[in-house]
Amino acid sequence: MEAVLLIAVTIAAITDYCNGKIPNFITIPLIVIGAVWQICTSGGAYLLMLLVIFYMLCSFPGIGMGDLKLIFGIAICTNPHILFKFLVISHLAAVIVWLGNFFLTKQKLKGLCMGPFFTTLIFCL
Repeated sequence: MEAVLLIAVTIAAITDYCNGKIPNFITIPLIVIGAVWQICTSGGAYLLMLLVIFYMLCSFPGIGMGDLKLIFGIAICTNPHILFKFLVISHLAAVIVWLGNFFLTKQKLKGLCMGPFFTTLIFCL
C-alpha cells in the first residue's frame, strides 16, 4: 500500500505544482484502492468515519477539492495516527512557507499548492 501511496502523491505534487490542480485520475483510483484495502483489513469502520468527515469538509469554502480528495485518499491508505501527524506537519510547513513568502515579498499568495507538502511528508513518515 505504501508504494501506491508514494506514487500517487508524487504525481499529485508534480501536477499540483505545475498546473495548480490535482487531477481525478490520481485521486479517484487512490480512494478506490484504499477503500478496498480498508474493507479487507479492518472491516470498514475507519472508512465510514472518514466518509462522514469528508462529507463535512466538502461544505467549507476555500478548500480545493483536488487537495481534499488527495487527503481523503491518503487517509484511507493510512491509519489515524499517521493521518494526524501528516495533517499537522504538512499544514504547519505550508504556513511557514506562506509566512516566509509574505515577509520576503510583502505580497500575499493567492493560493498555495499543498501537493508538494503532502508528498514531502509522506516520504518522511
